Amino acid sequence: MWQMVSSDIWQGFRRFLPGSVAIAAFATAALYFIYRVFCRHALPVHGFRRRGPLFFLGMMYAAYVFQIAFLSREPGSRDLVDLRIFIWEKSLRSRAYVLENVLMYLPFGLFSRWVWAVRHCRPDPRHLPPVTPPSSLGSATGPAHDAPPAQATSGLVRRPSQAVWVVCGILPCIVAALLSSLCIEVAQLVTKRGYFQVNDIVMNTCGAILGWAIGAIMTIIMRIVIKIFSCTP
Repeated sequence: MWQMVSSDIWQGFRRFLPGSVAIAAFATAALYFIYRVFCRHALPVHGFRRRGPLFFLGMMYAAYVFQIAFLSREPGSRDLVDLRIFIWEKSLRSRAYVLENVLMYLPFGLFSRWVWAVRHCRPDPRHLPPVTPPSSLGSATGPAHDAPPAQATSGLVRRPSQAVWVVCGILPCIVAALLSSLCIEVAQLVTKRGYFQVNDIVMNTCGAILGWAIGAIMTIIMRIVIKIFSCTP
């Protein structure tokens, strides 16, 4: 079964990865052009440089999923509806399809985890006040050192408790994965390029949840490693 999964993934990479890279490169270049022409005065260029690689990877993933869902089968070859869920048949090929549906949405969960962490746990540099030179702060005993100015923290995004942060972070990921997978299944049914299977929607959503959890674990490990090395004399 795992040989079937690895073979299918390899064949998908060979067929659709070059086209996905080309589409992502074109979309990133077009976005950079629009950014430079229309948004360079509103947003700093280094913001695009930080988020450009992630946009490229996201576009490459979206193009790859689109090709897998709609270009890997002949039009009009499949038009059935299967409403069963949690199907685990005896056929190794059917089991391989179930695992592939889970693996296909792993990157979706990873991207959702990164976007949520960046959006809700870091300050927005555009809302931060300018840095005041130390010479203009007055003496060490003056009122300027009694307390930081109120506007100094106006651009910071307060992080909620850990439980609330996890729940509010994973719920949008689940909803987005569910809706996107549902759209794919409906489009496959309309174009007759794939069966409408509720089990595929469930497995895609499970894959997104698993990807989100993997991203959270990777973040915790990175924080522990950084903390260990920062404490090393």
